[in-house]
Amino acid sequence: MNEVERVLGSPVGYDLSEPAAKTKRVVISLSIAMACLVLAKIEPGDQFSLAGITLKGITSYKLILGLLIALCWTYVHFGWYAVESFMEWRLRITGTKVAFVTTGMLASHNGDYPGDPKQSTLYNWWVGQARQMKPLGAKVDEIENRIALLKTEIDSPTPVSPGVAGVTERDKGFTKLENALLQLRHELMASTKAVESERIPASLARFDGWFRNLLTLQNVRVLVVDIAFPMVLGVAAIWLGVRYLIQA
Repeated sequence: MNEVERVLGSPVGYDLSEPAAKTKRVVISLSIAMACLVLAKIEPGDQFSLAGITLKGITSYKLILGLLIALCWTYVHFGWYAVESFMEWRLRITGTKVAFVTTGMLASHNGDYPGDPKQSTLYNWWVGQARQMKPLGAKVDEIENRIALLKTEIDSPTPVSPGVAGVTERDKGFTKLENALLQLRHELMASTKAVESERIPASLARFDGWFRNLLTLQNVRVLVVDIAFPMVLGVAAIWLGVRYLIQA
C-alpha cells in the first residue's frame, strides 16, 4: 500500500471554472467600489445614472446598502464555487502526479499516464487495464478444440509406421496447444494482477468520501443559492412593488 501511495504522489492543482472566475471578478469590482465609497467618502450627485436610467434621491447610505447586498450575494456564491473547486481537486488524489507521458509509464503497474494529468483517476487507470484484459472464453474454446483433436488422433487406429508427416503434424498440434496454454496463463496473470491491485481500494477509499461531500455541497448550493434564494428574492420584490403601487 505504501508503494501505491508513492506512485499516486501529489494531485494536480486546480483552476476555477469560468462561472467562478466571472463571479470572482464581480466580487473584486464590488469590493473596490465599496472601498472607494467608504474610505474616500465619495457621495453620489443629485442625479445618478444606472444602465442609462437617471435615478433621483440616491444617497450614500442607500448606495452603500445596495452595494453591500450585491457584494454579500456574489461573495457567498464565489465562496461556494471556490469550495467546490477545492473538493474537485481533492478528487484528483485518485490520480498520479505525472504531468505528461514519459517512459516512466512502464515503471509502475499502479500508475496511469494520460495526456492531460487532470484526467488521471482510478477510472482512467482501470480503462487502460481493461484493454489488456482480453476475453478468455475464445482462448479456452481454442484449447478445448486442440485437446479434442489430439484425443481423436490418439484414439484412432495408427499404422505401425506412421511416417515423418504424421509425427510432424502431431508435434505441431502439441506445440500449438502448449503455446495456447502459455498465452492463456499470461492473460490470466494480467487479469488477476489488475483485479487484485492495491490501487483500487487505495483510490476508492479516497474518492468515495470526498465525492459524497462534493455531491452534498453541490445539491445544497443548487437548492439554496441557485433556486431558493432567487425565488424568495423575486417574491419579496414583487410584494414590495405591489405594496408601493397600492400605497401610491
